[in-house]
Amino acid sequence: MLRDPRFFGNRTLDKHEFAAMLESHGEIFVKYGELWDCQIETQEDLEARMEELIWAATLMYGVGSWDGNEAEYRADFFTAHIVTSVLFIPTICAYLSRESQRKLLRAHFLTSITWWVVRGRPSFALKDFTSRPLPPVPNAPSSKYSNTLPGILPTPAACALSSTTPYAGNANPWYAILADALVHPNEHLCKVQRALAHFNLLYGHREAGFVLESLSKDGVDVNPEYGYLDGSVFLRTAWLTASALGWVTHGEENTGAWNYQEFQKAVLEELELMKGQGRA
Repeated sequence: MLRDPRFFGNRTLDKHEFAAMLESHGEIFVKYGELWDCQIETQEDLEARMEELIWAATLMYGVGSWDGNEAEYRADFFTAHIVTSVLFIPTICAYLSRESQRKLLRAHFLTSITWWVVRGRPSFALKDFTSRPLPPVPNAPSSKYSNTLPGILPTPAACALSSTTPYAGNANPWYAILADALVHPNEHLCKVQRALAHFNLLYGHREAGFVLESLSKDGVDVNPEYGYLDGSVFLRTAWLTASALGWVTHGEENTGAWNYQEFQKAVLEELELMKGQGRA
């Protein structure tokens, strides 16, 4: 989908809103959706398909909102709701037949990829995204957001375990993320962090490369970037979201910095590149 020129034509992407995209490109989305094997005959099938939806949602929002260590995290408002909505699908599926489960998951997937395209279909630079140190390990001073919590932090006693490492003051970054979400005035941040924390419990242990076999099972050429996908994306996304919206528990204001704008600049730059390569 990233290279499909049918999503551009001669139109400017910021003119496309959700309903217009469905009307003009609905058949294309349906065909892409049919490429996803969404057969559900057992509970194990449902759990496998749910995991695939959750990874896709996290990529669309979490990695898709990231433009590099030194850039402002865009925290796209619309793709964030792909993350928050997928959290509740298992609860609904508990009351549905297998066929209805399949239809619900496919409908969510089609809706998600439509919003992803409407919002500029950002690519997933997983190699760079996952190469950054994980909080609380300090990152480069040039980074837009620090891996260290803001403000004056307590000094651990010398007898504290790992007292000479960053973990002594922030042993588990999820504690700080969830504590901040509990009192943050931006309800959308709270929903995103709740979902990401749950997904981290389920799949945070996945190691880089876990998805390659599944993606290449039908002989498809897999983008090597997916070899870097691992369970750290949930923590990385949650930390960036908290940093962009403001750590209110550590004295920062609620920035409300959800990105409501189209990724017009990135999309047009990609279109010009594709034109130069004769692909558009």
